[in-house]
Amino acid sequence: AHSAAEDLCDELTPERVVAGKLRLALVTRAIKSLNPERQRLLMLYRIGGLPYLEIARITKRPFSTVRREIIRAIQELNEIVRIMSNETEDDHPDS
Repeated sequence: AHSAAEDLCDELTPERVVAGKLRLALVTRAIKSLNPERQRLLMLYRIGGLPYLEIARITKRPFSTVRREIIRAIQELNEIVRIMSNETEDDHPDS
């Protein structure tokens, strides 16, 4: 029987590590392209793990505004990553 750590090592091929690093760089660039307010809200929500209500309290903004802006930030981020992924694939057509 394999341990969880051994299973993880089996899955971490050099190609997967490189692909993960490229994906991280892509997402980081995409986050930086968001406007500063959406970046902040997204970080509080996704990285900080805070609920909308707590973010609204911290930022002194209405709950509905916080919720709407976070949803829009996630949608925008997904779209930017999709576009950047397509551009990256276009740069490497044989991959």
